[in-house]
Amino acid sequence: MPKGYEAAAKTSEDFVFSGLNANLTVMADLKTHCEDCLKELGDSFRHVHEWLDELFRYVGPDHRGYRHNRKGVEEVRRRWGDKAAKAAEIHLKRDGEGLITDEEKE
Repeated sequence: MPKGYEAAAKTSEDFVFSGLNANLTVMADLKTHCEDCLKELGDSFRHVHEWLDELFRYVGPDHRGYRHNRKGVEEVRRRWGDKAAKAAEIHLKRDGEGLITDEEKE
């Protein structure tokens, strides 16, 4: 994480910097995720983005290892339906992950 960003990145609504695979990755804030879905799907799906990023407060940028994968998208589908699963896929794409398989996250 670049020096000085540790204190600024307290919630998933902040921009977060992490060193995944030795690359600097910028994750979008909640507002950006919601705007993406509103534009593409006609609904912000705020609850989906909050659920995907819920573990951020406990493990920081490593939260993406838990729900930012195929299992996470399928859990969104089970809870809220196909359109919500599409919102989850848009979330992952914005975070620069595309649709990552569980094996790739390990």
